[in-house]
Formats: sequence, C-alpha cells, structure tokens
Amino acid sequence: MISFYIKHQFQIFKLLPNFTLPIQKVILKKTLGYCGNNVQIGMINTIVNPKALFLGDNVFIGSGFYCAAIKKTTIKDRVMFGAHCSIIGGDHKYFDPEENMRFNKKLGDNREITVEEDAWIGHGSLLLKKAHIGEGTIVGAYGVVNQKLKPYSVYAGSPVKFIKPRFSTFMDLEKYLNMMNKEFNFTSNYTLGELKELYN
Repeated sequence: MISFYIKHQFQIFKLLPNFTLPIQKVILKKTLGYCGNNVQIGMINTIVNPKALFLGDNVFIGSGFYCAAIKKTTIKDRVMFGAHCSIIGGDHKYFDPEENMRFNKKLGDNREITVEEDAWIGHGSLLLKKAHIGEGTIVGAYGVVNQKLKPYSVYAGSPVKFIKPRFSTFMDLEKYLNMMNKEFNFTSNYTLGELKELYN
C-alpha cells in the first residue's frame, strides 16, 4: 500500500536525517504528482494518494501529516503546515439506499483543495473538501476549514471564522508584497483594490 510505503520511508529518514535527505528528495519527486524545490516534510506521515498531491517550492510540512485526497490537492510556494495537520478531500457515498457505505465502492462528493502562496496552517488543523486557503492567510491551531478563505487574513475555530487581517495596516501589507517581489520575483494573485477591502 502506498500510504504504508510513504509512512515507513519517513521513519527511516528520522533515524538518519542528514544522510537520507537526498534520498527523501528523490522519493518525493518520483512519488508525488509534483514536488518543487527545497520541500521539507516531517516524520511519520501518511499520503494515501501521492499522485494527487502537488507541492510548490519552499514548502514545509510538519510531522504527522495525513493526506487522503482523491482529487488534485495543490500546496503552493512557501506554505507552512504545523505538525499533525490533515487534508480530507471528500467523503463516502453515505446516501445510497441500496448499499451500505462500508462496502460501496463509489465515493461521495470529492473536490480539489488549494492552499495558495505564503499561507500558514496551524498545528492540528483539518482541511476538508471545500477548502481554498487564500494567499498569505493564517489558520489557527486546530482550525477546521470547509470554505474559501480571504487572502492575508487570520482565521480560527471549528469551522474557522474570520478573525482579522494579517497585517495591522494596509501600508504594512504593501511593504510585505514589495519585499516578496524583491526576494522571490513574486506577483500577488490579487489586485491592490481587492486587498484594500480587507481593511475597510
């Protein structure tokens, strides 16, 4: 089983982390749908359908990560996941009156999940089938996401609710975007007009 294979490969990495780092990179690039540069994944993880997982550059994923997504799951550049986060991309077909869901081979509602650039997903958070994390957004620890989240915002709770903009002022957000463009040749997915709405 692929998930068993992935999990135990990372247990080996834990024993010899420095020696096996090049091996880890090779396995990630060959196993996942796509794996960018400088990706770091912690120990003892389970990825049920590796070919559906697409990781951008400079992604960090903490230990205990669990991903069970059938549809494409995209984690873009410079995203951070805390430890023990999970992604569940769908559900079982529990509404079929002619067959028990335990034995029904047809899946229920499954959808793509996207985490845009520079997001930070806090410890123990759960991303469900409607999750779309906006660029630069922070999800507090143990947050449950089942919706589309605004960019550069802070969310928390179960399910998550909007708490506040990520930066104190729009000027601070502009400074951050300018810095990112210098460091990474970064172009925001949002216009300044769209981002200004967060501060009104």
